[in-house]
Amino acid sequence: MTTNLALLIIETDGVEFYTDITTGKSGISQTGLATLCGVSRQAVSKLINSLSTHPTSDFLKDLLDKGFRVADLSTKTSSGLILCSSELSVAVIMHYASTGKKEAIFALTKFAAIGFNSWVQSLTGWQSQPQSQPSEPAQLKSWTPPELYPQMTQAEFEAIPIDEQWIYLETPQERKQRQRQELREIGYWTSRKYG
Repeated sequence: MTTNLALLIIETDGVEFYTDITTGKSGISQTGLATLCGVSRQAVSKLINSLSTHPTSDFLKDLLDKGFRVADLSTKTSSGLILCSSELSVAVIMHYASTGKKEAIFALTKFAAIGFNSWVQSLTGWQSQPQSQPSEPAQLKSWTPPELYPQMTQAEFEAIPIDEQWIYLETPQERKQRQRQELREIGYWTSRKYG
């Protein structure tokens, strides 16, 4: 199924993560999912395609048993990008983690820790403290859609918390520069831990 979606997409280490602006549902590109699992895109595609006939993985079979429809688990954008839903992505990562793929085990561990924190925080009612805001937020003189999100309306942009709007206003050069800095920091801290 090919659709036109209003998506927020960010690429980190060659992995494209997305969130549907309208629904808030998140997922990952099929190619990115393959990278996280340490396998080829073709291997992930074959595994996902088995859903239509006979799922070769118990984790994927569980999705169907829970009532998910195959058509709802992934979508192809008008630009040809194949996006996997969060449910499908987790099932695929769990499948490859169960086969011992180190990359998939790492991804599953990271997602589980983040999910655990979010779940416990929602149960306890904890919320992060708002960061200090300038006394008066900057006003846009005239609405210009962010370069990478030309389909975004001014109302959609203004619905994004002010402290997160900068992500959508970054130029491609600023985004690359920020991502390079983040990678340097990650490299520094991981080399200190394991080096």
